[in-house]
Amino acid sequence: MGTANGTPREEISIKACGECSAEECQVLLGAMVMAAQVDRTPEHQVDRYGRTGHMHGELEDAVTHDNLTQVLELTEDLLGHLEWACKRTMGTSERDRKAGLFEVQLKSLVKALKKVEFKAGDVKGYENRLALDAKSQLGRAKDLEESLVRVY
Repeated sequence: MGTANGTPREEISIKACGECSAEECQVLLGAMVMAAQVDRTPEHQVDRYGRTGHMHGELEDAVTHDNLTQVLELTEDLLGHLEWACKRTMGTSERDRKAGLFEVQLKSLVKALKKVEFKAGDVKGYENRLALDAKSQLGRAKDLEESLVRVY
């Protein structure tokens, strides 16, 4: 409820605070999560999303002419994270397994970038900044894809 400079907009009061009982946790989280906590089996992301009832589509499906700038900002962040994570992982013993996971994420990112590139149009000098950014990110993604292929 605060502003960017930290000034509160409204008064906030906490009515109840504390830990849930086991029964309250089971109601809130569901039996599947409680069972995973007991036997320490990690819950898969698909199961977590499934419990909420929300269906998340592919980023590629969300690309429109109106949101190209926002999609490029998002893909830039994702691409930067993947580049950093790949460099960090290449020296570990799990690099083969993680390279496969990164490759799956990268394929989804490349699909979205190709759609952005198509919707942004042709590069004409420095005029079409969206097309230039899409082409640049797509080139970085292709380079990362090639480096992952060399790993495994």
